[in-house]
Amino acid sequence: MVLGHIDAERNYELAKAAKHTVYGGSSFGFEDRNVLNEHEDELRELGVEVYNTPEANITLLRALIESPSTLLIAQ
Repeated sequence: MVLGHIDAERNYELAKAAKHTVYGGSSFGFEDRNVLNEHEDELRELGVEVYNTPEANITLLRALIESPSTLLIAQ
């Protein structure tokens, strides 16, 4: 399951609920601007795979720089 709602608090609640009901892998977007918020750490401790858009963009750009032919996969 991949989940990415614009509301970080809603993502947090949905991720906790889904972790207990979904079998298999799950990834959740978590983009809280409050760096003191510990929700992301709590989700990681629960075993939830957490991503955020800036990190995903950086990873994609790094892959494209290292292997430009990666772009051909998307076509």
